[in-house]
Amino acid sequence: MKFKCCEFLVRSLKMTILFLFFMLSSCIIQTDNHQEINQIKIELDSIKILDQLYRSDMQNLYMQYGSESDEFQNVYSKQQKIDSLNLIYVEDLIQKFGKYPGKSTFGHSAGNVTFLVLQHSTPEIQAKYFNILEKAAIEKEINKRSFAMFYDRYLIDKEGVQKFGTQIGTREVVDSISGELYRESFFYPIPDTAKIDSIRLWNGLSSLEDYLNGFGLSRWSR
Repeated sequence: MKFKCCEFLVRSLKMTILFLFFMLSSCIIQTDNHQEINQIKIELDSIKILDQLYRSDMQNLYMQYGSESDEFQNVYSKQQKIDSLNLIYVEDLIQKFGKYPGKSTFGHSAGNVTFLVLQHSTPEIQAKYFNILEKAAIEKEINKRSFAMFYDRYLIDKEGVQKFGTQIGTREVVDSISGELYRESFFYPIPDTAKIDSIRLWNGLSSLEDYLNGFGLSRWSR
């Protein structure tokens, strides 16, 4: 009887040790995963800064000197190199997680970075990841406003029109009287203008007229 009792205690002790071992292992895995997520969030925050590093300068230099100027091309080249590296990172991240790395994992700010990088990529890359971003918007991994901007860029490259009215372009125009070249902002066309404000409001955007006024434009003038 004593032998059986000791055997039972030994088995119980072994089971307890195994249980504690698996619990500890699980905690270690979760801790490592938590640390990895935090590290990726830091890296995504850095990419967010790099994504915008030269864009303001590019716009100013384009308006001042034009797209063919050395001043513009020098800054444009720098931003393109950054964009290429950023794209490699977010593509690897999408492959690693098998989906859009959104806000449920990385929070709102870091979860929006992949959208920024893909939005500033080529039409081919935008087409490649369109379905992934659309799914992310449906699952609320990115906000509606971000997807609306991505959708408009994608549609403009594909068909020359936009749906949500988020995209403003800049073009070079020759003055008919003086013959001088100048640059002006313009609004890409929208096929359905009757419901545009309702569409914009539903997707977290201000009214079209308020938005255009910020660029010195109006929906009522061409």
